[in-house]
Amino acid sequence: MKLVGITATRRLLIAGVVCLGMGVAAAAPAASHDFVDEARAFFSGLVEVTQASRASGGQLNDGAKAKLQDVSSKVDVEKLSQASLGATRWKGLKAADREEFRSVLQQLLETAVFPAAKDISTKPEALKYEPVAAKPGQVRVSGDIERERAGERVSQPLSIVLVFDATSKRVKDAVLDRELISATFKRQFDKALQKQKFSQVLATMRQRVRDAQSPPKK
Repeated sequence: MKLVGITATRRLLIAGVVCLGMGVAAAAPAASHDFVDEARAFFSGLVEVTQASRASGGQLNDGAKAKLQDVSSKVDVEKLSQASLGATRWKGLKAADREEFRSVLQQLLETAVFPAAKDISTKPEALKYEPVAAKPGQVRVSGDIERERAGERVSQPLSIVLVFDATSKRVKDAVLDRELISATFKRQFDKALQKQKFSQVLATMRQRVRDAQSPPKK
């Protein structure tokens, strides 16, 4: 299972896009609410976390950890968890197993996925936030980002659609390279659960969290 073995760009966008939420469509939010402010708050916070992670070599100080918690609170991990496993498998789990999976997935996002995108940076003024026409709850984030490549920082375009839940008003998914982030997660979990028991997959996730929390080797 490669949950964190994703391209840096996908990792950066993953958090907010946490959409294991059964698809892009959601109950339509009020017509007057376009979620642009929520998208800007989420994405700018995520960029702050990645920049702090890069500056500290992957180890976040207390201020950056607080910002990370704030970013994490803007993700609908419940919907992400459901979509990651699929509706049928999710409903078949005991309540305690669902809560354990949700908790470990959130820890994995906070310790491995968000900070791992430390080689990506951008300036707030370089990004645009626009509601997606005829798709309530979706906001396109576009602009230029910088990535570390062969020891140099290079510029490249970014385009990602954040998908918000109409009820929780949190990010439940994202569309990147024409695919939902949740679909990426689900493929990985489906493959892992063909070979392992659910408890073993959870154990692998917990180990990834511990590995991410360990100080970098010198």
